[in-house]
Amino acid sequence: MATGKTATSKGTRFRWGKLAALLGLVALIGGCSQLKAGKAPPTPLPFNNALYTPVAVPEPSQFITLTDAQRAELADFVVRPDIAGLPVYKQAQRFLVTKLQDFGYEGKNLGASEALDSLGGNCMSLALVTLAVARELGVPAQFQLVHEAPVLLDMKDDLMVLSDHVRSLLYDAPMDTPFLSPYFGGYSIMVVDYFPSGNNLFGALLKQETFIAMFYRNLASDALIKGDLAAAYWLSREGLKWDSTYVPLINIAAIIHRRSDDDASAEALYRHALMLEPNNLNLLSNYRTLAIHKKDVVLEQSLVSRMEAIDEHNGYDFYLLGRDALVRGEYLAAERYLTKFLNSTPYFHPAWFDIARAQVALGKEDKAREALRQAMTLASQDEDLRKYQAKLAMIKTQAVRH
Repeated sequence: MATGKTATSKGTRFRWGKLAALLGLVALIGGCSQLKAGKAPPTPLPFNNALYTPVAVPEPSQFITLTDAQRAELADFVVRPDIAGLPVYKQAQRFLVTKLQDFGYEGKNLGASEALDSLGGNCMSLALVTLAVARELGVPAQFQLVHEAPVLLDMKDDLMVLSDHVRSLLYDAPMDTPFLSPYFGGYSIMVVDYFPSGNNLFGALLKQETFIAMFYRNLASDALIKGDLAAAYWLSREGLKWDSTYVPLINIAAIIHRRSDDDASAEALYRHALMLEPNNLNLLSNYRTLAIHKKDVVLEQSLVSRMEAIDEHNGYDFYLLGRDALVRGEYLAAERYLTKFLNSTPYFHPAWFDIARAQVALGKEDKAREALRQAMTLASQDEDLRKYQAKLAMIKTQAVRH
């Protein structure tokens, strides 16, 4: 699948300048105290309404609220002599810098109050803390996408765990300002970037409704990874009430229907989403999984052809194709897909191991040894290093025998 989120096995502590804005979905805009669901789509999405009995899902406001103790701490902070004279938007930024300098990126979807108490969570948690503090002080806040390669964190079956990069914008403006822009508008801005880089290009400001849909995508992804299809189903339904055109969440909804053995609804959702984004690799890859499940060879080959014609910088789905080809013994195809993937994602060491497996099967031992050395250079876990070393030793033994 495309964009899920899952807990990492071990938390990592970052200083403020290194706080990773690695979030598989987060962007937001101020004023969430008056959130209203978006308009119903002109054509209803093809959900199977009888698939699961309704379950309770959280309201967004539940995750953007500070506790009384946290409000008191914030109130005490802003009256300090070194803080009280600053503009309010700078007070918000200084509190965040001070409070979150030892924030632990642990891959958990925590609300603002939980994340602030534990000083841990994922980048969605960081965004929610930022928004909650900004709301408490009456500071307008937005989040802006940053165009750099998302980080591939993990793979789980056909679920790909990605994290995107956003930055926060705090404005020196009244809370109810109708129009805010970092490019023009006449207001001073304080940027809070959890993972700054001089090579970043800044992208769109996301609408409030899209942020809410992203929020529910995170929760639906968590439920899907846990195997709780009913919760994932209703979370995706709720999210699409906010932005019915948010393709990553339609993608998740299609996966949920497929895993619930409703292939017809899953296919209808994929077709609907592909009308919105015809060249979305995530959609095409997951639709291909459905075609394989249905044993529809013609559809599968059609989708593979469409995917191969796409040459995106962030072609993470080529890793899925490469792994699938390995399983089927299609080693040339596996090498081709994995090469395409590694051209844009050279840091993901499991892919170097996988391409080495394909190259060994093709008799390309020299290339396989080179790939394994690259995997060992990038790996940090002892278990991975041992696996790569064992494979490299096996290739060397085979070379000696020949």
